[in-house]
Amino acid sequence: MFIDPQSRRFSSADVVVNTVYPPAIDAEGGSGGGAFWIEHAGEYEIKGIRIRGWQVGAEEDRESIVYLIAFENINFAVLGSIDILPPEAVEHMQDIDISIVSPAGSGEKLARLARQIEPGMIAMLSRSAGSRTAGGGKGIKLFLDEFGVGRCRKEDKIVLRKNDIREGAMEIRCLYG
Repeated sequence: MFIDPQSRRFSSADVVVNTVYPPAIDAEGGSGGGAFWIEHAGEYEIKGIRIRGWQVGAEEDRESIVYLIAFENINFAVLGSIDILPPEAVEHMQDIDISIVSPAGSGEKLARLARQIEPGMIAMLSRSAGSRTAGGGKGIKLFLDEFGVGRCRKEDKIVLRKNDIREGAMEIRCLYG
């Protein structure tokens, strides 16, 4: 499974969830390897991966969608670049193991959002490597400071099992793509 790919290197993926508008790559043209591309609200099940997406807001010509993904006994919340979660959406966020967010919002709002759902791990998606702020500017610096994290170590991918995740720990990891 890939979240917000920046290149066509997802040919082995069964599912691609896109939260970036417009998408960084064209889902129709090129070598997607047959991956199922998701970028709208709905319920999906592809090869044992259950995905539920619902709209939590809209800006201009773009919907803000939250995705819940259940895969191999791990529950993911893909929050994209939202930094405010409506109260009615919080009730769906129980038992989240990993929250995946983009560093587009306010650091303080992202920290508040993380504390609302208390995932075991928070994975920050970023497009540039090597900076303390994970490519997200001052907002992400504030977010990292809120959790006492001085730096995010560059990671291209995260491989883990359910027992690697500590419930409610809110461990922060930064993914660069």
